[in-house]
Amino acid sequence: MSKIKDLKKINVADVEEKLGYEFSDKSILRQAFVRSSFAYECEIKFDNEELEFIGDSVLGMLVARLLSKRLLRVADGVDYGRIRGQWWRDFEMDEAEMSKMKIKLVQRKTLASAIDKLDLAKYLCLGSGDEQAKVYEQDSVKEDLFEAILGAVALDCDWHTPTLESVLIKMMDPITLIEQGLPDEPSYEELLGKWYLEKYGKPLEITLSEEGEDGSVDAHIDLGKKMRHKHINAEALTPSGAKRLAAKRAWEFVVSVESLAERVLEVIGTPSRTDPMVQINMLEQKKIIPKVAFSFCEVPADEGGNPTWQCQINIDELDIHTNDVFTFPKKSEAKNFAASALLHILIKKEFCPITSEDYPGIAIMLPASRDAFLEMENKMSDKEKKEILKIEYEELDPIESLED
Repeated sequence: MSKIKDLKKINVADVEEKLGYEFSDKSILRQAFVRSSFAYECEIKFDNEELEFIGDSVLGMLVARLLSKRLLRVADGVDYGRIRGQWWRDFEMDEAEMSKMKIKLVQRKTLASAIDKLDLAKYLCLGSGDEQAKVYEQDSVKEDLFEAILGAVALDCDWHTPTLESVLIKMMDPITLIEQGLPDEPSYEELLGKWYLEKYGKPLEITLSEEGEDGSVDAHIDLGKKMRHKHINAEALTPSGAKRLAAKRAWEFVVSVESLAERVLEVIGTPSRTDPMVQINMLEQKKIIPKVAFSFCEVPADEGGNPTWQCQINIDELDIHTNDVFTFPKKSEAKNFAASALLHILIKKEFCPITSEDYPGIAIMLPASRDAFLEMENKMSDKEKKEILKIEYEELDPIESLED
Protein backbone atom coordinates (compact mmCIF):
# COMPACT_ATOMS: atom_id res chain seq x y z
CA MET A 1 0.00 0.00 0.00
CA SER A 2 3.01 2.34 0.38
CA LYS A 3 3.12 2.89 -3.37
CA ILE A 4 -0.18 4.76 -3.30
CA LYS A 5 1.80 7.89 -2.56
CA ASP A 6 3.17 7.69 -6.13
CA LEU A 7 -0.07 9.30 -7.24
CA LYS A 8 1.25 12.52 -5.77
CA LYS A 9 4.22 12.54 -8.16
CA ILE A 10 1.87 13.38 -11.04
CA ASN A 11 2.40 17.09 -11.64
CA VAL A 12 -1.13 18.00 -12.73
CA ALA A 13 -0.22 21.62 -13.49
CA ASP A 14 2.65 20.57 -15.76
CA VAL A 15 0.46 18.11 -17.66
CA GLU A 16 -2.32 20.67 -18.08
CA GLU A 17 0.13 23.24 -19.41
CA LYS A 18 1.47 20.79 -21.99
CA LEU A 19 -2.04 19.83 -23.05
CA GLY A 20 -3.29 23.40 -23.16
CA TYR A 21 -6.32 22.26 -21.14
CA GLU A 22 -7.34 22.67 -17.50
CA PHE A 23 -9.27 19.76 -15.99
CA SER A 24 -12.42 20.37 -13.98
CA ASP A 25 -11.89 16.99 -12.33
CA LYS A 26 -8.20 16.51 -11.58
CA SER A 27 -8.73 12.93 -10.43
CA ILE A 28 -9.62 11.73 -13.91
CA LEU A 29 -6.32 13.11 -15.19
CA ARG A 30 -4.44 11.21 -12.49
CA GLN A 31 -6.29 8.03 -13.42
CA ALA A 32 -4.90 8.30 -16.95
CA PHE A 33 -1.42 7.64 -15.52
CA VAL A 34 -2.37 4.60 -13.42
CA ARG A 35 -1.33 1.25 -14.92
CA SER A 36 -3.23 -1.89 -13.97
CA SER A 37 -0.11 -3.30 -12.24
CA PHE A 38 -0.11 -0.30 -9.89
CA ALA A 39 -3.86 -0.61 -9.20
CA TYR A 40 -3.50 -4.32 -8.40
CA GLU A 41 -0.54 -3.80 -6.08
CA CYS A 42 -2.22 -0.91 -4.25
CA GLU A 43 -5.60 -2.69 -4.14
CA ILE A 44 -7.45 0.17 -5.78
CA LYS A 45 -10.29 -0.28 -8.26
CA PHE A 46 -9.35 2.17 -10.98
CA ASP A 47 -6.68 2.22 -13.68
CA ASN A 48 -6.32 3.75 -17.15
CA GLU A 49 -7.48 0.85 -19.33
CA GLU A 50 -11.04 2.13 -19.83
CA LEU A 51 -9.67 5.56 -20.63
CA GLU A 52 -7.41 3.96 -23.25
CA PHE A 53 -10.48 2.50 -24.97
CA ILE A 54 -12.20 5.88 -25.03
CA GLY A 55 -9.07 7.69 -26.20
CA ASP A 56 -8.47 5.21 -29.01
CA SER A 57 -11.96 5.87 -30.40
CA VAL A 58 -11.63 9.63 -30.00
CA LEU A 59 -8.22 9.63 -31.69
CA GLY A 60 -9.53 7.92 -34.82
CA MET A 61 -12.41 10.37 -35.12
CA LEU A 62 -10.24 13.44 -34.57
CA VAL A 63 -7.57 12.38 -37.07
CA ALA A 64 -10.26 11.71 -39.70
CA ARG A 65 -11.81 15.10 -38.94
CA LEU A 66 -8.51 17.00 -39.21
CA LEU A 67 -7.50 15.17 -42.39
CA SER A 68 -10.82 15.86 -44.08
CA LYS A 69 -10.74 19.55 -43.09
CA ARG A 70 -7.19 19.97 -44.39
CA LEU A 71 -7.57 17.94 -47.57
CA LEU A 72 -11.06 19.00 -48.64
CA ARG A 73 -11.18 21.07 -51.81
CA VAL A 74 -14.14 23.43 -51.92
CA ALA A 75 -15.88 23.79 -55.28
CA ASP A 76 -15.78 27.60 -54.90
CA GLY A 77 -18.48 28.24 -57.44
CA VAL A 78 -17.22 25.74 -60.01
CA ASP A 79 -19.89 23.21 -60.87
CA TYR A 80 -17.91 19.99 -61.25
CA GLY A 81 -20.83 17.79 -60.29
CA ARG A 82 -24.12 18.55 -58.57
CA ILE A 83 -27.33 16.68 -57.87
CA ARG A 84 -30.22 19.03 -57.16
CA GLY A 85 -27.90 21.72 -55.87
CA GLN A 86 -25.70 19.36 -53.84
CA TRP A 87 -21.96 19.88 -54.34
CA TRP A 88 -19.72 16.86 -54.63
CA ARG A 89 -16.82 16.91 -52.17
CA ASP A 90 -13.36 16.55 -53.65
CA PHE A 91 -10.26 15.70 -51.60
CA GLU A 92 -6.56 16.17 -52.26
CA MET A 93 -5.95 12.49 -51.37
CA ASP A 94 -8.04 9.50 -52.40
CA GLU A 95 -9.59 7.06 -49.91
CA ALA A 96 -6.68 4.63 -50.00
CA GLU A 97 -4.09 7.36 -49.41
CA MET A 98 -6.12 8.93 -46.60
CA SER A 99 -6.53 5.52 -44.93
CA LYS A 100 -2.79 4.89 -45.07
CA MET A 101 -2.11 8.32 -43.64
CA LYS A 102 -4.61 7.80 -40.81
CA ILE A 103 -3.04 4.44 -39.91
CA LYS A 104 0.40 6.01 -39.74
CA LEU A 105 -0.81 8.92 -37.63
CA VAL A 106 -2.40 6.67 -35.00
CA GLN A 107 0.27 3.97 -35.00
CA ARG A 108 2.24 3.09 -31.88
CA LYS A 109 5.51 4.72 -32.94
CA THR A 110 3.83 8.06 -33.64
CA LEU A 111 1.97 8.19 -30.33
CA ALA A 112 5.01 7.06 -28.33
CA SER A 113 7.11 9.75 -30.00
CA ALA A 114 4.53 12.37 -28.98
CA ILE A 115 4.66 11.23 -25.35
CA ASP A 116 8.46 11.44 -25.44
CA LYS A 117 8.34 15.01 -26.75
CA LEU A 118 5.88 15.99 -24.02
CA ASP A 119 7.98 14.13 -21.42
CA LEU A 120 4.93 12.62 -19.70
CA ALA A 121 5.99 8.98 -19.21
CA LYS A 122 7.84 10.01 -16.04
CA TYR A 123 4.49 10.48 -14.28
CA LEU A 124 3.31 6.90 -14.86
CA CYS A 125 2.26 4.97 -11.75
CA LEU A 126 3.55 1.41 -12.10
CA GLY A 127 3.66 -1.76 -10.06
CA SER A 128 7.04 -2.79 -8.61
CA GLY A 129 7.56 -5.47 -11.26
CA ASP A 130 6.82 -3.06 -14.09
CA GLU A 131 9.20 -0.52 -12.60
CA GLN A 132 12.01 -3.06 -12.42
CA ALA A 133 11.29 -4.10 -16.02
CA LYS A 134 11.32 -0.41 -17.04
CA VAL A 135 8.11 -0.79 -19.01
CA TYR A 136 7.83 3.00 -19.08
CA GLU A 137 10.44 2.87 -21.84
CA GLN A 138 8.25 0.65 -24.05
CA ASP A 139 6.42 2.23 -26.97
CA SER A 140 3.29 0.19 -26.22
CA VAL A 141 3.05 1.67 -22.73
CA LYS A 142 3.52 5.20 -24.08
CA GLU A 143 0.86 4.54 -26.71
CA ASP A 144 -1.55 3.48 -23.95
CA LEU A 145 -0.76 6.63 -21.98
CA PHE A 146 -1.42 8.87 -24.99
CA GLU A 147 -4.84 7.29 -25.52
CA ALA A 148 -5.70 7.35 -21.81
CA ILE A 149 -4.92 11.07 -21.55
CA LEU A 150 -7.09 11.82 -24.58
CA GLY A 151 -9.85 9.66 -23.09
CA ALA A 152 -9.63 11.59 -19.82
CA VAL A 153 -9.99 14.89 -21.68
CA ALA A 154 -13.03 13.53 -23.55
CA LEU A 155 -14.84 12.67 -20.33
CA ASP A 156 -13.85 15.88 -18.58
CA CYS A 157 -14.94 18.21 -21.42
CA ASP A 158 -18.09 16.15 -22.08
CA TRP A 159 -16.90 15.19 -25.56
CA HIS A 160 -16.59 18.77 -26.79
CA THR A 161 -15.04 18.26 -30.23
CA PRO A 162 -13.26 21.63 -30.64
CA THR A 163 -11.65 21.14 -27.21
CA LEU A 164 -10.55 17.62 -28.07
CA GLU A 165 -9.16 18.78 -31.39
CA SER A 166 -7.22 21.55 -29.67
CA VAL A 167 -5.70 19.08 -27.19
CA LEU A 168 -4.76 16.62 -29.93
CA ILE A 169 -2.99 19.35 -31.88
CA LYS A 170 -1.04 20.21 -28.71
CA MET A 171 -0.11 16.57 -28.16
CA MET A 172 0.52 15.61 -31.79
CA ASP A 173 -0.38 17.95 -34.62
CA PRO A 174 -1.43 15.54 -37.40
CA ILE A 175 -1.20 18.07 -40.23
CA THR A 176 2.30 19.16 -39.22
CA LEU A 177 3.35 15.52 -39.00
CA ILE A 178 1.99 14.87 -42.49
CA GLU A 179 4.00 17.74 -43.93
CA GLN A 180 7.19 17.29 -41.89
CA GLY A 181 7.20 13.49 -41.84
CA LEU A 182 6.29 10.87 -39.28
CA PRO A 183 8.92 9.55 -36.83
CA ASP A 184 9.64 6.32 -38.73
CA GLU A 185 9.32 7.69 -42.26
CA PRO A 186 12.34 7.81 -44.59
CA SER A 187 13.43 10.84 -46.58
CA TYR A 188 11.32 10.45 -49.71
CA GLU A 189 13.12 13.29 -51.46
CA GLU A 190 16.42 11.48 -50.94
CA LEU A 191 15.05 8.11 -52.11
CA LEU A 192 13.38 9.60 -55.16
CA GLY A 193 16.39 11.76 -55.97
CA LYS A 194 18.72 8.75 -55.95
CA TRP A 195 16.33 6.75 -58.16
CA TYR A 196 15.95 9.65 -60.60
CA LEU A 197 19.71 10.18 -60.84
CA GLU A 198 20.26 6.49 -61.60
CA LYS A 199 17.54 6.49 -64.28
CA TYR A 200 18.31 9.77 -66.04
CA GLY A 201 21.78 10.80 -64.95
CA LYS A 202 20.63 14.18 -63.69
CA PRO A 203 19.21 15.63 -60.46
CA LEU A 204 15.50 15.48 -59.69
CA GLU A 205 13.58 18.74 -60.07
CA ILE A 206 10.60 19.57 -57.85
CA THR A 207 8.88 22.73 -59.00
CA LEU A 208 6.84 24.92 -56.66
CA SER A 209 3.96 27.19 -57.55
CA GLU A 210 3.16 30.54 -56.02
CA GLU A 211 1.23 30.49 -52.79
CA GLY A 212 -2.54 30.36 -53.04
CA GLU A 213 -5.01 32.61 -51.24
CA ASP A 214 -4.99 30.28 -48.24
CA GLY A 215 -1.18 30.37 -48.09
CA SER A 216 -0.81 26.86 -49.48
CA VAL A 217 1.98 25.82 -51.84
CA ASP A 218 1.80 23.37 -54.75
CA ALA A 219 4.69 21.04 -55.65
CA HIS A 220 5.02 19.22 -58.97
CA ILE A 221 7.20 16.31 -60.13
CA ASP A 222 7.57 14.85 -63.63
CA LEU A 223 8.87 11.27 -63.38
CA GLY A 224 10.16 11.28 -66.96
CA LYS A 225 9.91 8.95 -69.92
CA LYS A 226 10.70 5.77 -68.01
CA MET A 227 7.50 6.34 -66.06
CA ARG A 228 5.59 7.62 -69.12
CA HIS A 229 5.90 11.19 -67.83
CA LYS A 230 3.74 10.52 -64.80
CA HIS A 231 2.98 13.86 -63.15
CA ILE A 232 2.73 14.04 -59.36
CA ASN A 233 1.27 17.02 -57.49
CA ALA A 234 0.88 17.84 -53.82
CA GLU A 235 -0.35 20.80 -51.81
CA ALA A 236 0.78 21.81 -48.33
CA LEU A 237 1.04 24.85 -46.09
CA THR A 238 4.81 25.19 -46.55
CA PRO A 239 7.21 24.71 -49.49
CA SER A 240 9.11 21.97 -47.63
CA GLY A 241 5.85 20.23 -46.76
CA ALA A 242 4.63 20.34 -50.36
CA LYS A 243 7.94 18.97 -51.67
CA ARG A 244 7.95 16.16 -49.10
CA LEU A 245 4.37 15.16 -49.91
CA ALA A 246 5.01 15.23 -53.65
CA ALA A 247 8.19 13.17 -53.25
CA LYS A 248 6.33 10.68 -51.04
CA ARG A 249 3.56 10.18 -53.60
CA ALA A 250 6.06 9.92 -56.45
CA TRP A 251 8.18 7.37 -54.59
CA GLU A 252 5.13 5.26 -53.72
CA PHE A 253 4.12 5.33 -57.41
CA VAL A 254 7.61 4.23 -58.49
CA VAL A 255 7.62 1.39 -55.96
CA SER A 256 4.18 0.22 -57.06
CA VAL A 257 5.24 0.17 -60.73
CA GLU A 258 8.44 -1.74 -59.99
CA SER A 259 6.54 -4.18 -57.79
CA LEU A 260 4.08 -4.75 -60.62
CA ALA A 261 6.94 -5.49 -63.01
CA GLU A 262 8.30 -8.15 -60.65
CA ARG A 263 4.90 -9.84 -60.33
CA VAL A 264 4.40 -9.80 -64.11
CA LEU A 265 7.79 -11.42 -64.70
CA GLU A 266 7.04 -14.12 -62.13
CA VAL A 267 3.93 -15.10 -64.09
CA ILE A 268 5.00 -14.80 -67.74
CA GLY A 269 8.80 -14.95 -67.76
CA THR A 270 9.99 -13.50 -71.09
CA PRO A 271 7.26 -11.63 -73.02
CA SER A 272 6.02 -13.60 -76.01
CA ARG A 273 5.94 -12.07 -79.46
CA THR A 274 3.96 -14.90 -81.04
CA ASP A 275 1.25 -15.33 -78.38
CA PRO A 276 1.22 -12.18 -76.22
CA MET A 277 -2.54 -12.38 -75.69
CA VAL A 278 -2.11 -15.71 -73.88
CA GLN A 279 0.19 -13.99 -71.40
CA ILE A 280 -2.16 -11.00 -71.08
CA ASN A 281 -5.01 -13.39 -70.26
CA MET A 282 -2.85 -15.12 -67.63
CA LEU A 283 -2.14 -11.80 -65.94
CA GLU A 284 -5.85 -10.90 -66.00
CA GLN A 285 -6.90 -14.26 -64.56
CA LYS A 286 -4.38 -14.00 -61.72
CA LYS A 287 -5.58 -10.41 -61.13
CA ILE A 288 -2.07 -9.04 -61.60
CA ILE A 289 -3.58 -6.48 -63.97
CA PRO A 290 -7.20 -5.38 -64.54
CA LYS A 291 -9.09 -6.20 -67.70
CA VAL A 292 -7.30 -4.68 -70.69
CA ALA A 293 -9.36 -2.52 -73.07
CA PHE A 294 -8.33 -2.74 -76.72
CA SER A 295 -9.64 -0.24 -79.27
CA PHE A 296 -9.06 -0.26 -83.03
CA CYS A 297 -8.69 2.51 -85.56
CA GLU A 298 -8.94 2.07 -89.32
CA VAL A 299 -6.33 4.21 -91.02
CA PRO A 300 -5.95 5.23 -94.70
CA ALA A 301 -5.61 2.26 -97.05
CA ASP A 302 -2.24 1.05 -98.21
CA GLU A 303 -0.99 1.36 -101.81
CA GLY A 304 -3.11 -1.61 -102.87
CA GLY A 305 -6.27 -0.01 -101.53
CA ASN A 306 -6.56 -2.45 -98.61
CA PRO A 307 -7.64 -1.14 -95.18
CA THR A 308 -5.04 -1.07 -92.43
CA TRP A 309 -5.43 -1.04 -88.65
CA GLN A 310 -3.94 0.35 -85.51
CA CYS A 311 -4.69 -0.87 -81.99
CA GLN A 312 -4.67 1.20 -78.80
CA ILE A 313 -4.61 0.06 -75.17
CA ASN A 314 -6.09 1.81 -72.17
CA ILE A 315 -5.79 0.68 -68.55
CA ASP A 316 -6.96 3.61 -66.46
CA GLU A 317 -6.22 1.87 -63.14
CA LEU A 318 -2.53 1.60 -64.06
CA ASP A 319 -2.39 4.89 -65.93
CA ILE A 320 -1.34 3.06 -69.13
CA HIS A 321 -2.43 4.51 -72.45
CA THR A 322 -0.74 3.59 -75.73
CA ASN A 323 -1.17 4.97 -79.22
CA ASP A 324 0.37 2.63 -81.78
CA VAL A 325 2.08 4.31 -84.72
CA PHE A 326 2.43 1.03 -86.65
CA THR A 327 -0.25 -0.14 -89.08
CA PHE A 328 -1.22 -3.72 -89.91
CA PRO A 329 -3.39 -5.32 -92.60
CA LYS A 330 -5.34 -7.32 -90.00
CA LYS A 331 -6.92 -6.38 -86.68
CA SER A 332 -5.46 -9.52 -85.08
CA GLU A 333 -1.92 -8.47 -86.02
CA ALA A 334 -2.46 -4.97 -84.67
CA LYS A 335 -3.85 -6.42 -81.43
CA ASN A 336 -0.93 -8.82 -81.01
CA PHE A 337 1.57 -6.01 -81.53
CA ALA A 338 -0.24 -3.81 -78.99
CA ALA A 339 -0.39 -6.71 -76.50
CA SER A 340 3.35 -7.28 -76.92
CA ALA A 341 3.97 -3.58 -76.36
CA LEU A 342 1.86 -3.72 -73.18
CA LEU A 343 3.87 -6.63 -71.79
CA HIS A 344 7.08 -4.67 -72.27
CA ILE A 345 5.56 -1.60 -70.65
CA LEU A 346 4.55 -3.69 -67.64
CA ILE A 347 8.08 -5.00 -67.15
CA LYS A 348 9.51 -1.52 -67.71
CA LYS A 349 11.29 -2.22 -71.00
CA GLU A 350 10.18 1.12 -72.38
CA PHE A 351 8.45 -0.42 -75.40
CA CYS A 352 5.64 2.14 -75.30
CA PRO A 353 5.33 3.46 -78.88
CA ILE A 354 6.04 7.18 -78.88
CA THR A 355 3.24 9.41 -80.15
CA SER A 356 2.94 12.99 -81.31
CA GLU A 357 2.20 13.83 -77.67
CA ASP A 358 5.85 13.09 -76.83
CA TYR A 359 7.15 15.13 -79.78
CA PRO A 360 4.64 17.79 -80.84
CA GLY A 361 4.15 17.90 -84.60
CA ILE A 362 5.71 14.48 -85.14
CA ALA A 363 3.37 11.65 -86.10
CA ILE A 364 5.87 8.93 -87.05
CA MET A 365 8.95 7.72 -85.20
CA LEU A 366 11.85 5.63 -86.41
CA PRO A 367 11.44 2.88 -87.38
CA ALA A 368 8.58 4.25 -89.45
CA SER A 369 7.09 0.95 -90.61
CA ARG A 370 6.55 -2.59 -89.43
CA ASP A 371 9.07 -3.89 -92.00
CA ALA A 372 11.68 -1.41 -90.83
CA PHE A 373 11.03 -2.47 -87.27
CA LEU A 374 11.46 -6.17 -88.10
CA GLU A 375 14.63 -5.39 -90.04
CA MET A 376 16.01 -3.59 -86.99
CA GLU A 377 15.12 -6.53 -84.80
CA ASN A 378 16.96 -8.92 -87.15
CA LYS A 379 20.11 -6.87 -86.64
CA MET A 380 20.04 -7.41 -82.88
CA SER A 381 22.72 -9.52 -81.23
CA ASP A 382 21.85 -12.86 -79.66
CA LYS A 383 22.10 -11.26 -76.24
CA GLU A 384 19.61 -8.59 -77.19
CA LYS A 385 17.22 -11.19 -78.56
CA LYS A 386 16.96 -12.94 -75.21
CA GLU A 387 14.34 -10.38 -74.35
CA ILE A 388 12.43 -9.88 -77.58
CA LEU A 389 11.56 -6.35 -78.72
CA LYS A 390 13.83 -4.69 -76.15
CA ILE A 391 14.01 -1.45 -78.12
CA GLU A 392 13.94 1.73 -76.12
CA TYR A 393 12.16 4.11 -78.42
CA GLU A 394 13.04 7.25 -76.56
CA GLU A 395 16.66 6.78 -77.61
CA LEU A 396 15.72 7.00 -81.31
CA ASP A 397 15.85 10.37 -83.03
CA PRO A 398 12.48 11.58 -84.29
CA ILE A 399 11.99 12.40 -87.95
CA GLU A 400 12.48 16.15 -87.82
CA SER A 401 10.10 16.93 -90.66
CA LEU A 402 7.68 14.75 -92.51
CA GLU A 403 7.70 17.21 -95.39
CA ASP A 404 11.46 17.04 -96.10
